[in-house]
This record gives sequence, C-alpha cells and structure tokens, in this order.
Amino acid sequence: MGYSQDPQVTQNYALPLNMNPAFAGISNNVNVNLMHRNQWPNLTSNYQFSAMSVDIGIQKYKSGLGLLITSDSQFSALTTSSFALQYAYHISLTENYSLSMGMQGAYVNRSLSPENLVFGDQLTGYLGSGGIDASSNDIIPKTPNFTNPSYVDLSVGSMLYSGKHWIGVSAHHLNQPNQSLVNNSISPLDMRLSVQMGTKIALGNSSYEGNDPENALNYEKSISPIIHFKKQGMFSQLDMGTYLTIAPLVIGFWYRNFPIALPSTEKLDTRESMTGLIGFRKDKFAIGYSYDFTLSKLAPSGGAHEITLSYVFGFNLFPNKYDKSLSRSLACPKF
Repeated sequence: MGYSQDPQVTQNYALPLNMNPAFAGISNNVNVNLMHRNQWPNLTSNYQFSAMSVDIGIQKYKSGLGLLITSDSQFSALTTSSFALQYAYHISLTENYSLSMGMQGAYVNRSLSPENLVFGDQLTGYLGSGGIDASSNDIIPKTPNFTNPSYVDLSVGSMLYSGKHWIGVSAHHLNQPNQSLVNNSISPLDMRLSVQMGTKIALGNSSYEGNDPENALNYEKSISPIIHFKKQGMFSQLDMGTYLTIAPLVIGFWYRNFPIALPSTEKLDTRESMTGLIGFRKDKFAIGYSYDFTLSKLAPSGGAHEITLSYVFGFNLFPNKYDKSLSRSLACPKF
C-alpha cells in the first residue's frame, strides 16, 4: 500500500527513547516524558501524535530499562498504536567517554476506519452539489478487503557520549514487518536509519562543564549545535540547528530537510520547515513548546504545534558507589 514513514516529531530529545533505544537509563535516574503533537491544524482531518516514555537506570548492573507507548491518528481514518520495551547496556570506555548499546521490541497495531475515507467520486459530487454522496468504489465493501494488522517490530541503537559531546546511530524496523491494511497484500515497513550528533559549549563564566552535579543545570549557560539525519526508504531528511540555554530558559531554532535537492530527492520539495522552540527547565521539571513553520507547498496547512513535559525522579534502584564514571552526565539537550 505505497510508502510509509514514521511519525515526525520536533523535540526529539524530550522523547529520546523514540529516537534511539540506547537512551534507556543512560542518566541513571527515573525519567518520565510526555509529548503531544498537532500537525496541520488548518486541515479538517489533521495528524495527531501522542507518546509517553519511562526509563530507569540500573547502575549496579550497567543497564537501563525503557518503556515507550505511542499513538498517532492520521486523517481520522487510520490509527497506529505501539507498546515498546527497551534494554540498554552502558560501558565506560575511558575517563571521559562512555558507550550505550540498546535494543527494542515493540508490539504495534494499526486500525483503519473505512467509513471515514473519501474517494474521488465523492469529491466530484461535492463539487457539483456541495454534499458528499455514497461512493461506488469497489473497495468500499469493507469485509473482507480491509484488515487491522498487528505485528512485532525490532530496533537497535548505540550512543557514544561524554560530558560535552555525543554521537548516536539507530536502526528501526530491522525485521521490516508487514503493515498492509488490505487482506492478502504485503506492504513492508521500510527500515529507518538515523544518526544523532552534537556538542555542548559553555558560555561566558558558566561553570557548567557537562559532568557537574545535577544542580549545575540550574545555572547552565551554553549553546548546543545539533545534527540529526534520518533515512527511510526513498526519503532522507537532515535537521540542523542549535539550542541556547540560559537557565532556566532554553531557546531552540533549526532547519529541517536539505537546503538543496539530492539526486534521490530531486523530484521532491526539499524545503520542509523551520522550527522555533522555547523551554523552561528547573530542578527536575521541564516543559517545552515548539512550532514548525512549514516552507513547502503545505504551508496553508498551519504547520505543527508540539508540547512536552518531563520529570526526573532522582533515584537509582541499584546504585554503584564505586564507579563514578557510570554517573557521567549526558550533554544532550532536554528538548
């Protein structure tokens, strides 16, 4: 049934488990993250995405566990829900650098409401009479044509990081499960490859060095350039931007997609969006809001609003008091 892409979010680091399973337990705390995205609000049936994640560090065993629950609704007709469990193993490589390797297993269900679909012959009637009549399309006899597929989805990822730098790679949908909504049809979900990288630079007289005690975050002054590359099937995307942190405020600005067309995307509009973000982070709580300014031909759709909430419970179930390297702070942004 054609090509399919994963949900697109803006505040990737406010929902890191969705980006890379290697983030599970990497902070050696208990983290709870919530996200809601309202995309193309000017359309009658727009795109909605909601997610919740919980992860916990098990420092004694150099491990982390994660739970990720997501749900998205596309044009009021198609809903996809996912329940994922993650495990990550953390290794201290040197005095400054650590490595996290994660894996994810998810159970996914897709549900189609055919009664909400609109076909070409119905649009013709709408243009003539102003009303939407019943369709004569032969796909309308919903049973047995349509099905609501469920499948297992496997993913892996890794993250090399210090108190100032990070680079991660992840591969989602390794088994390329069949997500077809039509009986006796095959529509494999393309593998999604992703690279995440960036650095944190302290500003002025800020004493923040990336691996100070967590209270230092309340006084942080830094700038964090980031790059995020994704490829899924025939689609490629590059996010470039930066976060400016003057605690407790965080301001973000970046450009999504390639400034020039690549050979594989020369027939596509490569201008996707520019994004602005404002966030507030104090102690263990963070809230962020972002808006995507659409640059493509979809500009009249109204862009996308996204809001996130995060809270850190500062405890570890099995702390390791003898290996301080495992408590290394991750330099990644919080939004």
